[in-house]
Amino acid sequence: MSSETQYDEGSGQDVKGVTHDGKFYTAEAVFQFLDAEEGKLPELRTKAAEAEAARGKVGNLDEVIDGVREKLNLDGDTLETFDKLLSNPKFDVVKNLVPDFAVELVELLGLASLQKSGSSKKKVTIKRKAPKESNSSSSPKGSTGRPAPSKGSNSEIKQLEKVVNSSAPMKQRRDALLKIRHLKLQL
Repeated sequence: MSSETQYDEGSGQDVKGVTHDGKFYTAEAVFQFLDAEEGKLPELRTKAAEAEAARGKVGNLDEVIDGVREKLNLDGDTLETFDKLLSNPKFDVVKNLVPDFAVELVELLGLASLQKSGSSKKKVTIKRKAPKESNSSSSPKGSTGRPAPSKGSNSEIKQLEKVVNSSAPMKQRRDALLKIRHLKLQL
């Protein structure tokens, strides 16, 4: 680039400017170009900050993965399943597009690998209690069956079931369902 002046036929005067790649640009055109580019700077700075933050989150992703492995005690088949889920190309897309969600997704994938491999470490067994022995072999005192349902409750249940299956407001359907449960317990 070299600074020079050139005659402008439109204004009839010499105009200051620069020549670049064989083309002459007036000083005014150069200043307008610079002003337009400076207007783009704030947007570019915010994009650069977002990119830097995303790079930092992806960097933390390795720490999160190690933390999930330790927290869930992943080993053997479970660890293999977890690594397969993390190496899925779809996870890479999520990791690059939405790093915040990728961090949460790592823990979900760890739990999914536990579920998928059927890890015996996480199974919970509930001990059942044996039924109590009865002291006497006689039948209970009073009637030997359920009491006969009152005639009004069956029709009321049917009406409430219609409300539950209708397009009534959610609160009304929920209340009707609770009433049905209560009436059935009384039967």
